[in-house]
Amino acid sequence: MKNFTLLFLCVGLCVNSFAVKHTSFGSKISKNKFAEEIFYKPGEKSTTVKVLRKPGKDMNLMLPGTIEIYFSIDGESWDLESTSACTYNSDGKILTETITYSDGSVSKYTYTYDKNGMKTSYLEQAMESEESGNLENIQRKFWEYDPVVTDFVTKQEYQSWNANTNAWEQAYLHTKVIERNKQGDVESVETRLYFANTDQYDVMEQYEMLFNDRNLVSTIIKKTLTEIAPQEYGLEEAYRFTNLEWAQCGQVLSTENLSYGTNLAKSYDIIQNGEKVATNRTTYSPAGELFSSESVLTYIDNATETFTHKLLDNNGSYEQKFLMQFEDEIMGEKYIEKYDEYKTLTEGSYYVTEDGELWDMGESNKYIPAYDGNKMTEMIFQMYNYDSGEYESVQKDVYSNHIPAAVNHVSASKNMFFDPANNTIVISENDVCSYSVYAINGTLVKSGQAKGKIDMSSLAKGAYIIRIQTGQSNMVLKFIK
Repeated sequence: MKNFTLLFLCVGLCVNSFAVKHTSFGSKISKNKFAEEIFYKPGEKSTTVKVLRKPGKDMNLMLPGTIEIYFSIDGESWDLESTSACTYNSDGKILTETITYSDGSVSKYTYTYDKNGMKTSYLEQAMESEESGNLENIQRKFWEYDPVVTDFVTKQEYQSWNANTNAWEQAYLHTKVIERNKQGDVESVETRLYFANTDQYDVMEQYEMLFNDRNLVSTIIKKTLTEIAPQEYGLEEAYRFTNLEWAQCGQVLSTENLSYGTNLAKSYDIIQNGEKVATNRTTYSPAGELFSSESVLTYIDNATETFTHKLLDNNGSYEQKFLMQFEDEIMGEKYIEKYDEYKTLTEGSYYVTEDGELWDMGESNKYIPAYDGNKMTEMIFQMYNYDSGEYESVQKDVYSNHIPAAVNHVSASKNMFFDPANNTIVISENDVCSYSVYAINGTLVKSGQAKGKIDMSSLAKGAYIIRIQTGQSNMVLKFIK
């Protein structure tokens, strides 16, 4: 029986000691959201747990101006850890959060955003007590984004404050340089890391896209920085995806996330060192149903990796599952997130399996919100205790001094999809909407009002972006005709 080395590139959690010789080429299960939250034990300084204080994603919940954070050791008595005062912009994005801790120390966080609602800067300041004087700088971060794929980060910069020199110092800086052809399609993406000692950028990796006669991406080549000779480095091909066939294709920027989102690949081959090592086949749910996909990666020795992603309801609840099998050995992991009707996260659970049928819970958190009309007044955070077999309350957020949220939210593109068989955009909203269709270079090619469906038969073949506005939300979708 063969031994393998299982690599979870995006999970950060291992599944016991299952050894697999294969390399995973794309993203697998998204990193646990509750593992990314900032959580501290009682007595430690903390910012608020981000998910807990976040209002529903799509509903017009009022935003809390004041947040009190409590911790509990026994799940019954609560100790006040901190009090936050928050301000927001007209889109409901948080602008400032000033946190006063129980020991009197203060932290302040300031944010800015671009016109698409993406975070562009973050500033952290602190002082030992409100009586000690002015806030002192700690660190700051900056982000820039691609003008076409407006949530794709093209520059990320971190700086720390040096109190001795009274100046900001570079801690980290990388850029992603995107080259497009005349049709506006991405031809290459280079990741460049800045090194202060040489005052220059070095290219760390590169994606190159090749196109077929239909102007769709047919091959994606990934190159990484490699030592090609002693003390000599250069880009060498790591692998390539070839013979790509698409259910939906827009702006392809890497080999990640090709089975959900705006780019939906149906099949491709994986080439490494000039030889085919695996083939991927992906199926998707029929149009009009809750989105689901199943990708099966088959290696030349018949080992398989199966990744499934499916929505569980219209609130955004979903399940992601990854299984790897070779002969009679099988291992895997599963992650489930559940949301309520306000689109607020209520549960996140992570499971592992050694046979593909029996799933053991590896970690689970619950979030129990309380509402008063369109106000979230409280959220209790619970963690599963394996010794007692019960969920235990460890943190409570109390919200007050609410202010109205903006109604202009961007909804996920699951609320609409392109039906290539009928050349229509299908919209789940029942109201009449206004729409604008743009070519990938930003040129407006079609606009108007519609309900339920929008006819795209008059458009030439190519990639487009459609923006739809209803009375309650804005939606954006990239699609290929």
